[in-house]
Amino acid sequence: MRRLVAAMSIVFLAACSPAGSADPTPSSASSSAGPSPSPTGTAMPAPVRPGSAGSQVIFVQRAEDASLVSGGDPIRLTLARTQNEISWFTGAPQRLAGTMTTEQALLSLGWRPAEDGTTAEMPQPGPNGLLATPTGDIAFGVLRVNVRPDGTLALDIRPLGPEPATNSSLGAVALTLDGVAGAVEVIRDVAPGISSRVIVTGRRNQQAVVQLVGADGLVQESTFVAIDRPSTGIIGSVTGTGNELSDVVVTLFPPREERLGTVTLTGKLVTGDAEVTVTQVVARWSLPVNG
Repeated sequence: MRRLVAAMSIVFLAACSPAGSADPTPSSASSSAGPSPSPTGTAMPAPVRPGSAGSQVIFVQRAEDASLVSGGDPIRLTLARTQNEISWFTGAPQRLAGTMTTEQALLSLGWRPAEDGTTAEMPQPGPNGLLATPTGDIAFGVLRVNVRPDGTLALDIRPLGPEPATNSSLGAVALTLDGVAGAVEVIRDVAPGISSRVIVTGRRNQQAVVQLVGADGLVQESTFVAIDRPSTGIIGSVTGTGNELSDVVVTLFPPREERLGTVTLTGKLVTGDAEVTVTQVVARWSLPVNG
């Protein structure tokens, strides 16, 4: 818990700094390869050197309001109006590395949604949480979670100290979750104006969030792949410089002792009247050195 409190203070120093200093700082585990010579992506990215399973990714979720319902075991914490975006930091020391959707952060922590849309168990031992509110901080363990499509986050929690009182409106809050092993980040050009960002996490580097960035510099589409869900489709399209990438399928081959892990992207690239199929390995990496 001491590590979580320390991480929290560093995270909020970074978060409160001026906008110009909030740009992601490349970590030693990051790698950026040059553009592929053709849209088919025949060039293979160099494998990223092994990361350390001892490093951590810290997640910070901000919300415009939150509520607590006490009196039970566990108690319910709900975060509303989160913009469905969570910041992630690498450590130590903590550096702001980027953002992802709330669901992708929870998936990275080992959570899987319930089929009926209710709260689902967080694998135990689950992450510790620290909720910063205008009236003080609340530390707790996370037992069950549910996230709605709009990013509203419901957590069943067990306080690590005195039980907080029921409160229907805590005001603006920030939730820090600690954490998941990782991370390796690989950035790769896919086509003119379109790039991929692969964020590999997990004790054995066997899961990843894959983001597609368009010509506007924003993440236009993203997905999560893992050893239990190795291939997913991206429904939307990504707009580049005079082109559009659609029908994207992302496939993960997790690393093993005898082979590197890879993320492969396939899709249709339309430039003017021409359409080609893109098949590109956008990331390669090895098992962590102590995994």
